[in-house]
Amino acid sequence: GSHWVSPPAAQHAADAGKPGADAGPAAPQPQLAGRAGSCELGTVAAHRMIIYTRMPQLHEEAFAQWEGFNRIIADAGARGYAYHPKYEFGAVDRTMLQFALGNLAWATLAILCVLLAFLTPTVALVSTLSVLSIDTVLFGLMVMMRVRLNSITLISLLIALALAIDYSCHLGHAYEAAPAITRRAKAAWALETMGASILSAGTSTLLGTLFLAISRSPVFRTFFVLVWGTILWGLIAGLAIVPAALGLMGPLETHAPPSPP
Repeated sequence: GSHWVSPPAAQHAADAGKPGADAGPAAPQPQLAGRAGSCELGTVAAHRMIIYTRMPQLHEEAFAQWEGFNRIIADAGARGYAYHPKYEFGAVDRTMLQFALGNLAWATLAILCVLLAFLTPTVALVSTLSVLSIDTVLFGLMVMMRVRLNSITLISLLIALALAIDYSCHLGHAYEAAPAITRRAKAAWALETMGASILSAGTSTLLGTLFLAISRSPVFRTFFVLVWGTILWGLIAGLAIVPAALGLMGPLETHAPPSPP
């Protein structure tokens, strides 16, 4: 609200002018302290006005309403702004796409750097591209199911990168360790030795998160959709796309596993 200083000496000054009143020393004039110093009594230094309005359900519409209020304030020649907690979420969602793409790009680059430390460049690049394609599919899945991009879905997309890379890099490592001499034979050996383990790992993760489907919380349901989409497409990439790509362009160097003592 408005910040005023109550004048305790105002009545004393008024009584001093009456006949028979003791004038005495003049009382100091009350001042209102502000950021820019002090101002005269009765001057408004800051004011908060409460406005009742219908708040939009969507954060983007709330952000547009906030911009409209600020234009009204600016056109009136006043210095100020409108505030509501939902306007903060609207401002975040307004820049969420750019923020999400930046974080996903950095996360993908970090995955590529880590894979290059353990795998050959071709296998590392194929595994990274498969994970990047999974996030692209998840974006399309979000559009189809009308799941909005916000902080919750962004966290789920970042987790999807960590979940999906397992299947591709395990199969890529098995491809490098294959004792065969042709690309197709190495890809087939990788599927024979690692395919069942990848399928078992993906199936157990799907069953472990199945209970989220019956949750009443929109947060958990959204997480369920994205996690299941990640695991399903991760299995498809790890068991079909990556072996096919390595069978066509994989490296031919053989890194045979160490023989048991």
